[in-house]
Amino acid sequence: MRKNKKGERKLIKPKSLLLTRIDEKGENHDMPRIEKDFFGTGVNASLKYMFKVIELLRDFTKIGLARSDYLMDATQNADVFVECSGLLKALAVNLSKIANDLRLLSSGPNTGLNEINLPAAQAGSSIMPGKVNPVIPELINTISFQVMSNDVAITLAAQAGQLELNAFLPLIANNLLESLKILKNGIRIFRKQCIDGITANKERCLEFAKKTPSIAAALIDKIGYDKASEIAKKAIAENKEIIEVVKELKILNENEAEALLNPFEFVKFKE
Repeated sequence: MRKNKKGERKLIKPKSLLLTRIDEKGENHDMPRIEKDFFGTGVNASLKYMFKVIELLRDFTKIGLARSDYLMDATQNADVFVECSGLLKALAVNLSKIANDLRLLSSGPNTGLNEINLPAAQAGSSIMPGKVNPVIPELINTISFQVMSNDVAITLAAQAGQLELNAFLPLIANNLLESLKILKNGIRIFRKQCIDGITANKERCLEFAKKTPSIAAALIDKIGYDKASEIAKKAIAENKEIIEVVKELKILNENEAEALLNPFEFVKFKE
């Protein structure tokens, strides 16, 4: 929460730690060794050659590539690919978690949460008329599983090298490039065909917000944990809203209860 020049409070959306790590990695493009010198010793390859190749690759890729500081390490180890793949796997894990959340929140309409509506991306089930499956979140799950599998293969291939040679670099390259490609395409589809079209079932959400026992946490500062717990249990047993029970027991006056147990106020950031 920050204040602008007018003194108004504005919620600043934080950047995820994962995206920050990916950005930091993107700023440091250490290159694997170029197959010309003798096992990273510099024999048979002049510095002029090495730097010229780096310059040409920078121009071609438009990426700030840099020569490895220790060429023998870049020859023996493929850990730079493992690190990159690990970040892609972490991104896939987070995307899959988001997809799982959306599938759960949109479940229903009668026996699920039904808090949100996902855009219909296809006609639906061929067995159950009117049923629309969350196929875009399921696509993201599928992509994420593949990226995680690719990461396992890259890890195994990187550790299987022997001395200065690794016969499995083609597998590493293939899986890493596939992960990059399917994540890029998947994220674009996820946003355009799902995220941008999500709508909320406001009445359903408000019903849950008012009936949830969790809102009794707002009473703790006023009446203590034990009393708030009793109210929550009573509300659950009698299928009532927390505020109804508070008013019935005359724990707080009406105005105080309305202000304290207002779901919209409850979720506001408090300093």
